[in-house]
Amino acid sequence: MGNSLFTNFLDKIDEIVALGRNSHNQEIINTIARVNAVKDSISLSAEHTEYLHTFIRNSEIISGNIKPDPENKNGRKKILLNGKSYLCSLSSESDFGRWGLIIDQEYILNNVVNHLMIKNADESDFNWEVKDADGDQLLKSENIPEDAAPVNIVFPSDLTSWTLVLYPENSGLFATFFRSGQGIFLYIFIAILIILAFGLFFTLQTVDNELHLSKMKSYFISTVSHEFKSPLTSIRQMAEMLVHGRVPSREREQKYFATILQQSERLSHLIDNILDFSRMEEGQKLFRFVKTDITPVVKDIVESFQNHTASQGFDISLSIPEPVSDIVFDREAMEQVMHNLLDNACKYSGDSRKIEVGLLQKGNSIIISVRDYGMGIRKEDQDKIFSRFYRAGDELTQTVKGSGIGLTIVKQIVEAHKGEISVESSPGKGSTFNLKLPASLKRKT
Repeated sequence: MGNSLFTNFLDKIDEIVALGRNSHNQEIINTIARVNAVKDSISLSAEHTEYLHTFIRNSEIISGNIKPDPENKNGRKKILLNGKSYLCSLSSESDFGRWGLIIDQEYILNNVVNHLMIKNADESDFNWEVKDADGDQLLKSENIPEDAAPVNIVFPSDLTSWTLVLYPENSGLFATFFRSGQGIFLYIFIAILIILAFGLFFTLQTVDNELHLSKMKSYFISTVSHEFKSPLTSIRQMAEMLVHGRVPSREREQKYFATILQQSERLSHLIDNILDFSRMEEGQKLFRFVKTDITPVVKDIVESFQNHTASQGFDISLSIPEPVSDIVFDREAMEQVMHNLLDNACKYSGDSRKIEVGLLQKGNSIIISVRDYGMGIRKEDQDKIFSRFYRAGDELTQTVKGSGIGLTIVKQIVEAHKGEISVESSPGKGSTFNLKLPASLKRKT
């Protein structure tokens, strides 16, 4: 039955139903209900007929006597119609001919096989490809290894002679992370590597710093031991000579007494440095701040050093252009600062014996400067000399004995007085240490 006949027949039925729709006769109402049921059945047949007409118009039908190959008992065929590839699975021949199932090959590959393979490959970690009977590649995953041994699996007999080729996933760590779909894991892996690299760097840096600090502490102990030993030896030798009456003259005796006093003061200063350094490191150093004139403190220290070093040829001069304002400071701590700076100036003076001390006021600051004309300090060492246990790396300076904490103590005391310390130096031309301390606003007259 053609499609137009179905249409005409359905139109006539609609006319009959319309004539009896408003009737109150029960028999007519029952008849119309049965007619509507028949109409639904005819409408379904009309749709099926339209599908068949469309299939015939598109020539997508196999006709004729198609026999299965001797090796293909299930009658599987691959045919081309209108440029499209189809799979045919034909039934055995009967009195009514042969019938079978026609499947769109591209649809099966792209919407069924590809979806299932991607899903299973992500779960089981393998690569794959699908080949036809001629060995041509129909479908494949993104990463196909070149040197892996494949496993071949033939598709079910209902389909044409396709072969599924499986390749084991590369077990390398980086290959796993770079595989498609694993981007988030790659980023996490890279983040972990960066964190580990930074952790290793800081760990090595910490270990290196601790080893360096340990080395400096060992050097400090060795140096301090020598610093103690030298004056103690001198004191002991001279004391023995005085006790046993081996001093030939009264003048020599007085000289020995002066030397013993000088070495005792040196020991006392060294011990004070060590004790103060320990207290400052532990945050237990107490200062007694008093507002007063710092000029007498500077004069006393300079005069004391001049007396002690005169026999060595040192000339220590003091310059105070005009009176300065009072400042708030701890006298003992400031004496220790001046003593350390002058002691360093004497130690590193080299062949020079000239040391200049200056005291002046600039605005609201009191400037104390200690200048020598000796070895000098390299530029790369100038920021480090205030660090604990640090000794400049120059060969000449290394021959000078010292504990390595003098300038550290100076800086901590100056900063406790809310001041600043800086150095200006050139190798072979000497050094100038400048202390900058806050002054009262009213200048002394």
